[in-house]
Amino acid sequence: MKKTTALLSLALSMFFLSGTCIATPITVLNHSFEEDSLAEGAWIYTASDWSTPGDAGTFNPTSGQYNTFSDGENVAYTKGQEIGQVLSSTLAADTLYTLNVDVGWRLDNSAASGYNIGLWAGSNLLASVASSADLIQGEFVTVDLSYISTTDYVGENLKVVLDTQTTGSWQTNFDNVRLDAQTTVPEPSSLLLFTVGLVGLGFARRKK
Repeated sequence: MKKTTALLSLALSMFFLSGTCIATPITVLNHSFEEDSLAEGAWIYTASDWSTPGDAGTFNPTSGQYNTFSDGENVAYTKGQEIGQVLSSTLAADTLYTLNVDVGWRLDNSAASGYNIGLWAGSNLLASVASSADLIQGEFVTVDLSYISTTDYVGENLKVVLDTQTTGSWQTNFDNVRLDAQTTVPEPSSLLLFTVGLVGLGFARRKK
């Protein structure tokens, strides 16, 4: 009985471990908002490859506005206007999507407007996260958002949307936007290994 249980455990371990695959990055253009060259402290009402309606765009913060920086010199900023990018990649079924965005709260802003980050497929919101409680004044923190797809909306272009949680006089900064995908369906090699394990289990039981 112990030998049979051990073989079953081995088969299951082989199945799940061999099914693990490395996440594949999805291209986000101008992911760190560095395509526009700005002097320190300067800003513009645009961000290359991103839609920036209203009071939103690219900003090069100073050392008096942040203790630490995220990635490069520039960041995106908004005061309650959605910053968005439609990606060239489309939604695939049975896939784990992970979106990471660095969010900043300026030293010279007495309050945090928070963040509202969304992952879309076409006009369909897949997942979102909104908060201000985890922000640290003068710092950037990494916000994570995950979504496991089904067969809904497959083939629709993915879209990343960045916004504040509340609309007010204070801006929120975003930087280093990353998105990756990892299939959640075991690969054929995983299924083969699992089958081999079960066959071995069957022989062991027959021999007993």
